[in-house]
Amino acid sequence: MTEELTGTEKQVAWADQIIEAARPSFTEQVKSSIQGPLFKAHPEWRADQLKAYEQAWSSHTDASWWIEHRDTAIAALIREGNALFKQMHP
Repeated sequence: MTEELTGTEKQVAWADQIIEAARPSFTEQVKSSIQGPLFKAHPEWRADQLKAYEQAWSSHTDASWWIEHRDTAIAALIREGNALFKQMHP
């Protein structure tokens, strides 16, 4: 999901560890989100929500972002994905 990371070799290695640790929890939260009431009423919107979450995740290619947000990355990505989805479906 994440494009090639930029940063120093050490930053990229550290960010890769953060990403691999965050991926399962993020995936679970995404799965839970698209099972919510909004998507039961509008199942056709699930693909847009998934696309928004993927776009949020892949937009962070700077290793320093992952390092700086290592404790809050999942929440930040969910917020960003939700904001992107709301732009698609105001």
